[in-house]
Amino acid sequence: MSQEVQVFDLDSTLITGDSSRSWCQYLVEHGLVTDPKLFLAKEQEFDDQYQAGILKVEDYVGFIVSSMNHTPYSKLCQILDTYVETVVKPMMCREGLEIIERSQRNQVPCLVISASAAYLVKRAAALFGIPQENVLAVEVAVDEQNDKLLPQIVGVPSFQQGKITRLHMWLEGHQITDPEIYFYTDSINDLPLCHEAQHVFAINPSKAMQQEAARHNWPQAFWHAI
Repeated sequence: MSQEVQVFDLDSTLITGDSSRSWCQYLVEHGLVTDPKLFLAKEQEFDDQYQAGILKVEDYVGFIVSSMNHTPYSKLCQILDTYVETVVKPMMCREGLEIIERSQRNQVPCLVISASAAYLVKRAAALFGIPQENVLAVEVAVDEQNDKLLPQIVGVPSFQQGKITRLHMWLEGHQITDPEIYFYTDSINDLPLCHEAQHVFAINPSKAMQQEAARHNWPQAFWHAI
């Protein structure tokens, strides 16, 4: 008998905005980057690459972390907590929260899988009651001795095909051999995982994703902030 698994993208799906882009803006507004104009221009360049499906996630993580690793990691964690509470929480989508709460009441596992950094995604997922072990995101190395983030990815980055790899690792670790995957996403970058899932829902889809959803008869929906 198959095991239902609910899998959610984070940005523009469970939340109405993009946690990574908002975090970059937050860093600038709070004086946490040394050259705000250059930082935002480069961040826009990376976002354009992401929208085009050609982003190299290693380059993006390296740039972002290098831009803020003059701040001790312990201090960044405090700033991240405040950021998620004040910026991300108001972007939570009511419809996604309702699905998660209903699924959890029925003992259905819920996962968040995102190409954003784990230090963001784990905090955002916690707002929806998702345990950290069910958050599959881009893990960034931490130098605990020197209290700083490192511009290095740990393990398989959960981006494009990597999302499938990470999901398979999670399923294997939880001894789920016959999953029935319900996947919710806005992004064309998630097409590999869309084709892996049994049920796909295009949530707040980009134009490219709208076209794919129409081609494959995937339901489309527009979720709203709580």
